[in-house]
Amino acid sequence: MVSIKASSLNPIDYTIQSGKVKIIMPYKLPITVGNDFSGTVVRVGKKVTKFKLGDQVYGRPDDFQSGTLTEFISTNENDIAKTPRNLSLTDASAVPLTGLTSYQALIEIGKLKKGQKVFIQAGSGGVGTMAIQIAKAVVLTSPLLPVKRTLI
Repeated sequence: MVSIKASSLNPIDYTIQSGKVKIIMPYKLPITVGNDFSGTVVRVGKKVTKFKLGDQVYGRPDDFQSGTLTEFISTNENDIAKTPRNLSLTDASAVPLTGLTSYQALIEIGKLKKGQKVFIQAGSGGVGTMAIQIAKAVVLTSPLLPVKRTLI
């Protein structure tokens, strides 16, 4: 269980809340929205091995679980990662969904490799800003290793 210190809002959050995506995302309304969070681990289950009380973490709940605009969230240890030391909890809470979206588009679907060129239109929003950073890391250095979606 994580005590949420920061959460971010994305366009998908108000789209879910309005019911506009119920055909492809069968949430039962009304729900608490929010798909990104950061905070402090306040309770761990018996089988949890990656985290301990007091760890600062960030993450995204599993698909079809929402509700990061709250005080606490109970989530699977595979859906969170330790917050990098150079990120505040506020900044870390904005990373998971935009990072996942960008990573999937560029790496999983686009198969971007070192030396290739990529055009990112409208690179000023959350996803665009993250896509620029991921593309730069891949094109100028080395390919990103495959990672679990939750560790973005």
